[in-house]
Order: sequence, then C-alpha cells, then structure tokens
Amino acid sequence: MSSQSSPMPGLCRDQLSRLCGGVLNAVLAVPVILVMISAGAEAAAQDTNISGTDTSGTDTSVSTFVMPVQTGTAMPANARISGNGWICFTGFALKPGPAASQQATSQQVGGTSAASGQPECLAIRPPRNAIIVANSWQCVHGFTRDGDRCQRIEVPAYGYIHNGIVTCHAGFALDDLGTCKRITAPANAVVAGNDWRCRPGFRKQGDACIAITASASHVIRGDDWNCRAGYQRIEDRCEAISVPSHAYITGNGWSCYPG
Repeated sequence: MSSQSSPMPGLCRDQLSRLCGGVLNAVLAVPVILVMISAGAEAAAQDTNISGTDTSGTDTSVSTFVMPVQTGTAMPANARISGNGWICFTGFALKPGPAASQQATSQQVGGTSAASGQPECLAIRPPRNAIIVANSWQCVHGFTRDGDRCQRIEVPAYGYIHNGIVTCHAGFALDDLGTCKRITAPANAVVAGNDWRCRPGFRKQGDACIAITASASHVIRGDDWNCRAGYQRIEDRCEAISVPSHAYITGNGWSCYPG
C-alpha cells in the first residue's frame, strides 16, 4: 500500500489561522472602545457641570442649576418657565411679597410667610358667577365686575346683553332711565335699527322730516340734495359756476384745458 498524506494537518492550520485572526481583531478593538468610553465620560461631565478645573488649575465646586426668573428671584411653586423668565400656572396669580409691594411688615399668605419678599403663585378663588381665565377671573355672561364680585346686569324688556352692554332690539331705543322705549318715527320717516331716518326727498330737522324743495339747479339724492352739474352748493342754494378762460366745467367744479 502506498502512503497518502492526510488532510487533517491542513484543516487544523486553517482553523488556527481564523482563530488567531479573531483574537487579534478583539485585542485591537479594546483600545478603541476605551477611548470612546473616556470621551463620552468627559462630555457627560462637561454637560452636567458636575466638576471641572479652571485655567488656574483649581478645582471648581459642584454647580446648582437655578431657574431663570424675570424678577431676579427663584421660581416659586405653581409656576413654569416661559421664555427667559417664569409665569404662574393657569388658575394661579402672582402675589409679590412685602419687598415688591413696599410693605414693611411681614404677611401670611395661604399659611406661608411672605416676609422673605419672594413672590408667590397663589390659587385664584373666583367669586360667584365668575370663571377663571388664564391668570385672572371674569364674570360670566349676564354679570359685570364690581370690585371683587360679579353684579347681575339688569336687562329691561325688549333688551338684551351684547358684549356686556345692554342693547335694545330693533325698533326700540335705550332712554335715560335704562329702559327700552319703542321708537315712534315722525311723518315721512321709517324706523331703522335703534333709530329712524327720513324717506328719500326729505331731510332730518330736529324730530321731523322736512321736504326738500328741488329747483332747476337741485337734484334730490336720498335724504339730501346736491347741485346739478355747472352749479356749486353755497349754504342752502346753488350758484352757477364761473369758469375762467381756457377752462371747462367738470361736474360741480372746473378744470383747465390741456396745456
């Protein structure tokens, strides 16, 4: 029998080569991972400002984040950051301490001493017939604010409330006594909303409608009159327009010719 070479030595060499390559790659990756971990830790320390060293080599102390405020004081409870300052939550209103209100004595607000002069956000307690709107309160429809309470608005007959003001229905007008009085239009007039107006061909004079007398130089328009073309109105009459040389009449006036 002739001797033949076995394939086992070659196979072992291939597996050993792959194993050695894997170990070498793992060894080379360890320094890279260590560098990345170190850089991440340094960045995290800078972001959180836990500690550091200034240019003189002296260690700085641990810093504390203070809320930015508009009044130069710490943000109180029941408040939130807004822009470069803070505002009270909806339903709370700012009540400054004695320092801000220039009071010399200490105060007790909601069971918390205000002697330190720090502002406080206190819960709003609206009166009856009122609702909270943002950081204040307003009366509901049909009521008007009277100091720290809501007073009912008395609505007369034929009236209603519009934007917090008593308004009469069409055909009625509010008199000095606060009642809605029916409008009585004079002769040659018609009721319009909460008032009356003269019919075309009449003009209002006091509490009456006076007929407009039209002449050859007048033209009636609505409840007034204007002068016809070539005439101009002077007080209660129409006078013919005097046109200078090199000019022509345009309506109730005149213009020069081109040039």
